[in-house]
Amino acid sequence: MGRHAIQIALASGKGSTGKTTLATNLAYVAAYRGHRVAYLDCDVGNPHGNIFLRPTITQRTPVAASLPCVGRESCDLCSRCNELCRMVCPLDAITKTSHGVGMVETGSAGSIEFAQGLFAAGRPRAAPIIQAVKSVRVNANLVILDAPAGTSCQFVETVRGVDFVVLVTEPTPPAFQELKLAIETMQTLGLRSGVVINRAGPDGTGAGYQQCWLSPPGEPGGAMRCDPATQPRISEIGRKTRAYCRVRQIPILAEIPDDLRFAQASAGGLMAAGVCADLVPLFEQLLGAIRGRMQTQTPVLGDT
Repeated sequence: MGRHAIQIALASGKGSTGKTTLATNLAYVAAYRGHRVAYLDCDVGNPHGNIFLRPTITQRTPVAASLPCVGRESCDLCSRCNELCRMVCPLDAITKTSHGVGMVETGSAGSIEFAQGLFAAGRPRAAPIIQAVKSVRVNANLVILDAPAGTSCQFVETVRGVDFVVLVTEPTPPAFQELKLAIETMQTLGLRSGVVINRAGPDGTGAGYQQCWLSPPGEPGGAMRCDPATQPRISEIGRKTRAYCRVRQIPILAEIPDDLRFAQASAGGLMAAGVCADLVPLFEQLLGAIRGRMQTQTPVLGDT
């Protein structure tokens, strides 16, 4: 991946906040407006970008990593390796051997260059696969990386060295708690970052459509019904999220409306911006907000 390209990672402390939906739509709209875009799905344990972008895969490259192998004839079961290091043995009974840990698939989705990493069964080693995905050579001026949810080493490996990180959250208690951890991680790493509040209500506080359910079979229209008892709690979390970002001096880049069309498009594996033209300006504004913050925001620990 060339360093001349702007690298933007979309991440979330909590899963199912709409991170991949926003990442793929952002890539789609940027490409639609003439940018040379590459989408790299680094969520190697749960890659979903392919559902929406529907790429044509043209190459599959195995990824190998060195793993410890214990020679049973040399090992005397002293357990010293547990005290010292997994790869250190006083009897030299531990050697490094290369094992396949997964693969990288590359291709294209229209004008968007595409790459994703996949685990090999029984080989849960994410870091080498993420590194391989990020090393894919692309001819793009904008690279969008879809990071694994959470703040584990997989997340850190994905955002390491990028130009900007978009933290996607929603106005729910679990998402708010995980957002705080993600913001702390960003500031520890010294990375530029901003927040997008997904599923926000008309008042900016949030009224998640996930609080709704389909009417029971037999009722006309299968209409969505919502539990009004959840609304005060959701609104409170929305206000807390905005206040926390203000105190930590983390910009809120955008508030994505609680629009049922996003859910309907996602359920059908469709790009919301592709089926609803009026949503395109939303992602154009988000891209503009990211660029503006990249020019003005200074990382806590300096540039990476």
